[in-house]
Amino acid sequence: MRIALTHNLKITGSADEAEFDSPETIAAIAGALERAGHEVERIEVSGPASRVLARLEAIQPDLIFNTAEGHKGKTREAFYPSLFDELGIPYTGSDAYALNVALDKSLTKRVLASYGVTTPRARLVNRTTLESGALDDVSFPVIVKPNFEGSSKGIFREWSVCEDAYHLAEVVERQLARFEAGLLVEHYVAGIDVACSFIDGLKEASGARTNGTATPEGVLAPIEFVIDPQVPGSYNVYDFNLKHAKPEHVTRRPAQLPAQTIERIRSLTARIVRALDLKDHARCEFRVTPSTSRNQGHDVHFLEVDGLPTLQPGASVFVAAAQRGVDFDGVIRAIVRSACQRRGLLPLLESNAPRRAKRSALRVGFTYNMKRGEPGASRPRPTAARPARRAPARRTTPRPSSTRRAPSRRSRAPSRATATRWSRSRRPRTCRARSPPPGSTSSSTSPRGSAAAAARRRCRRSASCSASPTAARTRRRSRSPSTRASPSRSCGPPASRRPSGRW
Repeated sequence: MRIALTHNLKITGSADEAEFDSPETIAAIAGALERAGHEVERIEVSGPASRVLARLEAIQPDLIFNTAEGHKGKTREAFYPSLFDELGIPYTGSDAYALNVALDKSLTKRVLASYGVTTPRARLVNRTTLESGALDDVSFPVIVKPNFEGSSKGIFREWSVCEDAYHLAEVVERQLARFEAGLLVEHYVAGIDVACSFIDGLKEASGARTNGTATPEGVLAPIEFVIDPQVPGSYNVYDFNLKHAKPEHVTRRPAQLPAQTIERIRSLTARIVRALDLKDHARCEFRVTPSTSRNQGHDVHFLEVDGLPTLQPGASVFVAAAQRGVDFDGVIRAIVRSACQRRGLLPLLESNAPRRAKRSALRVGFTYNMKRGEPGASRPRPTAARPARRAPARRTTPRPSSTRRAPSRRSRAPSRATATRWSRSRRPRTCRARSPPPGSTSSSTSPRGSAAAAARRRCRRSASCSASPTAARTRRRSRSPSTRASPSRSCGPPASRRPSGRW
């Protein structure tokens, strides 16, 4: 099978990356899958989600081995499973809803209380509930935990356990500044920390069940965390520093408890897994204390559940699996087989058919802006000759007046009267008195000589004659730019088209 290994890679070792997987853990998981005959593609999901989508589309995996924790928010663990569901790609582990409920400690306690699971009393505290008296009537001692965090983030042996109201108010104020989503103020129960893992389908070493049908075979033996007595601290708390900074001070071993108590822990783990609908693998954490009653040797208190537990080599799940004779590779193969069985992929897992060829390259979309031509620049002619467009037929009938479009103000043609005046003004004005009619003589003895001279004198005094001084002055004024722009001559045609004579 082609399997995509989705994960968050731990790089800096800061508290923000406490839930991420180290490079050694990812290499161990990938190696176990490759030794089982699978083709593995590692996908680091800390970047943009679009990059994860592109990788998954290019790889086209048959199954996703999911260890991704997400980045921020109360639903970070549920983000990638919901994304895989939307893409329709099978994956290992629980679905988005189960992971979302399991990450909320307060909600998990309320859900499991209806299933008869014993858990210490606790209350959710945030800025809003503080104003309504969330810290009133608190029975001490209490331990303050971030409600939506895992891997012991925000828990320290030195000050997380509070014995009075003053210390509690100080710790709550300090932790709310960092974990604004809310804190869980829980009654502190003295005892030992025990973890019980669930690997669906992981059978006993002999291949048969050892406890009948009461407990599923996937529930492993409880593992006890023994803290070195030399570690300073008044309370036995498996805190952040011991889990990440000083792991050498903690020993993981099978729980040294009576058989009845061990069976009770396994039974509670199976009930929690069924109640929260957890799939493939999970881990439940308990606090075991000596019982105050005579009938039972120990009391078992549920603390929290991890729907996406760590698969780091040496973790409690591998210590418990070793009790059944199953090594690291066997646990990884069991998780893959459980997911394939739920998704109907067992024939593909067990077959030796050739796998699909992996896509060699990504599909890339090229986005760009086309540069438009500059004003006045000629467009390049196309290389291929286009077919000649048929000229539209000329309309023989006039367009109806209702559909006739009125010309714009600038392109509107002049009226008939205006056109007539313009045509008349462009005609050459020749004085009839200056040139005698054809066939006549200009001598003074002619019968018309005296009349022509009188007409010439009258024409010189007229402004309509082009030979008169008045007409000459009119022409000079019409050529002057100031005269053309004068508001007094705004009527009539434009000055550039105005005749040289009088309008």
